[in-house]
Amino acid sequence: MNKRRILLAVLGILVGWGGAGMAHATGVTFQVTDNPGSWFECTTSDSKTGVGCVHNALDKPGVPSTVGKSLSVIQRGESITFQSHAPHHGSTANTIHTVVSLIYPTPKSIPSGIFSAMPFDTDINVGTRSAPITPNELGLHVFFCDIHPYMFAAVIVVPEGHTLAGNTESTSLFPLDLGETVDLFKIVAEPVLPNVPTASDLVLRLVHTFFIITNPNNWQNYALTSGSWNPTYPSVPVTAYFLNKSPATGVDLNGLLQSYFGETGGRPLAAAVPPSVPGVGQVWVDTQFEMMSDKNKPGTVTAVNAENWKVERKVGLPNHGTHEHDGMNNPHNM
Repeated sequence: MNKRRILLAVLGILVGWGGAGMAHATGVTFQVTDNPGSWFECTTSDSKTGVGCVHNALDKPGVPSTVGKSLSVIQRGESITFQSHAPHHGSTANTIHTVVSLIYPTPKSIPSGIFSAMPFDTDINVGTRSAPITPNELGLHVFFCDIHPYMFAAVIVVPEGHTLAGNTESTSLFPLDLGETVDLFKIVAEPVLPNVPTASDLVLRLVHTFFIITNPNNWQNYALTSGSWNPTYPSVPVTAYFLNKSPATGVDLNGLLQSYFGETGGRPLAAAVPPSVPGVGQVWVDTQFEMMSDKNKPGTVTAVNAENWKVERKVGLPNHGTHEHDGMNNPHNM
């Protein structure tokens, strides 16, 4: 970990940055977790949109939604907060994470007052909370952890007064406008790749990746027999823009992504086939996101017999870890 991140983490502790005494701001809060898929989980909201945390709006009695745990919708002027608080001695995450802008609407001008300039880049140490971020630009904002780049959170900012219950053009939440263009921060250019149309191949691929990674039901599962992969996305109308700034308005997001990526009706998955030449000994596979009933945190190591390609052992170390019954926690870099 570089000195900058360590210094920021220490400063955060010393000044109580983002501590429990920080004034509450209307909007949404993302909890930093160790949970597969929803590493940034939208947990609380008082957004005036009537949505806030998308998965809460989609939940059915006794059937929590796996869709949208890392996605929220807020009005312009509302805030986004990231925190590393909750169980296990004040945190559901056992290590420092970062929150960095990946995609944000191309800035025009930032008015004085409550609004935050993008891009955003900060560290969230265990037990701390970020200052509220109040994005000025309407459209799609995506954040990620640049230590663990599969950790995503997304926020769509809509105009003031637009709500789920709205039924006129000036009050309706839909179609959700992704913005004309977005900037990409520190990813494919330094410091910024600007003015990328939201209907471009690059942005569609990033949006597609977000909905695959943040919903474990969309992950590919290979079995001994062939099957199919049937990813689904929120079936809501959205507006995205082409290079000439002409809009594709009211397009169903689920239909758009499935059609663009050739997933309509599902895509075939071939059966998992063992190597034709037997090996010697064992192959240990880092099954980082696998859950185990004996422990709280995800992650195991799977020992596979290299001669017959059969699983021989699962290692989860449930009696080890930062806290009792944590066990292995997202093991990687093996």
